Amino acid sequence: MNTNIDELQSVFDKKIPITQSIKIKVKEFNNNQLELFAPLKENINHVNTAFGGSLYNLAVLTGWGMVYMIQQENNLDGNILIFDSSISYPKPINTDMKAVCDVSLQLEEIKRFVKTYNRKKLSRITLKVNIFDNNSNCGAVFEGTYVLTANNN
Repeated sequence: MNTNIDELQSVFDKKIPITQSIKIKVKEFNNNQLELFAPLKENINHVNTAFGGSLYNLAVLTGWGMVYMIQQENNLDGNILIFDSSISYPKPINTDMKAVCDVSLQLEEIKRFVKTYNRKKLSRITLKVNIFDNNSNCGAVFEGTYVLTANNN
């Protein structure tokens, strides 16, 4: 996949305003893995750890960003929507955060997602996102189902 991370950052900044208030940044994309970053300072709660809502937003946006990358690489028009999700918080995070969505084991599923969209103009895919602290401890585990649906213009 060759989509530029600056392009994804621009989409976040222009079309999803919360990314600016919680300072989400696209960190890296290569080999079917997308990484986003968020600072603790803008996402802290009353006990000086990452706010659960911020972790959820970071996870949803990381999965959304991965679907965007898949969409761009396969020249698919359409709108990306979150359809369903679940998240758990196994360990508090008290540092800046890194969210990772790795689809390297889902390549066949991605092919089906693209093929279904091309045929029906509607497709869905379930992605996993893990959020880590600066010491590589996992503080949030997210699974979200995203829908790509045709533009209704």
